[in-house]
Amino acid sequence: MTEIAQTADGRLPLAFLTDRTDRGANAPVLHAMAVSLAPTERVDFQDPAACLRALRRLGATAVTTFLPRLAPLAAGLHSRLADGVASGPDQPQGPWPVEGPWRASGPGGRAAGHPTPTDRPDNVERATGQPAGYSADPPADLMSVEMLRNSGARWGSRLAFVTDRPCPVGPGRESGLLAPSSRCPDLTDRASAAAAQAVSRRPASGGAFRATARLTADGPELLDVTGTLGPLVARAARFGAGEDLTWLALACAARLPDVPLPEQLTWRRCVAALLLPPPPGAHTVVSAPSRRHLLRLRNVLTVDQLSCAGDRVADWAGAPGGSVATVWLAADDHQTLRRRFVDTAALLNEAFAFADVSGAPVRDGRWLRSLTSADPSHGHADRGPTSRHVSSAEPNRAR
Repeated sequence: MTEIAQTADGRLPLAFLTDRTDRGANAPVLHAMAVSLAPTERVDFQDPAACLRALRRLGATAVTTFLPRLAPLAAGLHSRLADGVASGPDQPQGPWPVEGPWRASGPGGRAAGHPTPTDRPDNVERATGQPAGYSADPPADLMSVEMLRNSGARWGSRLAFVTDRPCPVGPGRESGLLAPSSRCPDLTDRASAAAAQAVSRRPASGGAFRATARLTADGPELLDVTGTLGPLVARAARFGAGEDLTWLALACAARLPDVPLPEQLTWRRCVAALLLPPPPGAHTVVSAPSRRHLLRLRNVLTVDQLSCAGDRVADWAGAPGGSVATVWLAADDHQTLRRRFVDTAALLNEAFAFADVSGAPVRDGRWLRSLTSADPSHGHADRGPTSRHVSSAEPNRAR
């Protein structure tokens, strides 16, 4: 929230909506922060009509979010503001975003594996052009197309690049990203083209989007499209390419005509965000590494978030996400970055200890074994961090 407000300051009027039904321990603090940063209204996120009325009172003309779980709500509100609709239905529906049943989806952030309205097969087919029926098991070899489209700009209206996604920790539990993608240009081209086609099916196709694909024997297979640019992606672009995607995402959502998008990102180094979710059944953190120790490790850029001993962890059955650590890494090439990613994951896995609700120790090394057994050469090209990922309308360039 602070980063968004700092980015928009003096360039774009900003207002926040916060969820009055949020019962999280940090909810009062987050609301107070929002109030201190910009005009803010507290509403029920399960009532889109009330959200729309609040947005009109704030004078908003566009809506965006950086949280994937809120992307369906933001997309519905954005389209209704643009269309001049005075109120909305109980639940915004439609083909955006489209998420397979193995990922969490819906404004409520329900756990993956539980069907939500956006998981309907007709939505999957209409938005992606591919048949539904994906396995409930999380794919192990994932890539993601990050796309910005500014429908108000007269030139430079689209930017796309590809990131790699390491093995998830069970359905709906992402473990980070690696940027830029180390896939060969043919694969990134095909994934970008599929993502661009899916985004173009949306009537108002401006804003930020993420399309996730899994690598199959026949090439990339599009799994979902989400109308958001996550904070990990924005920080990856800042750390690795020196680009402010937060500002560009806000400008695209507002359709600012004088904010062209760069033709491509030039990556100066490879970067990775490592997210460590707790094992299934974990209730409390028993022991954790210190932030100072992690920051002393070679090529650790920063530690965004780190749980401490005594902290409760997110309920696996109730909500996706809930990592206990977010650590940023850097390297000069893809191979070194992947090695550091695995080594740091092993270190964190050893340093953290968890207990279940009864106090019994909980440990699960299946994700780490999946990560170390993955073949890093499958579908990857041997190239450095200067690889450039461009709009899906243009061929990828590798230098």
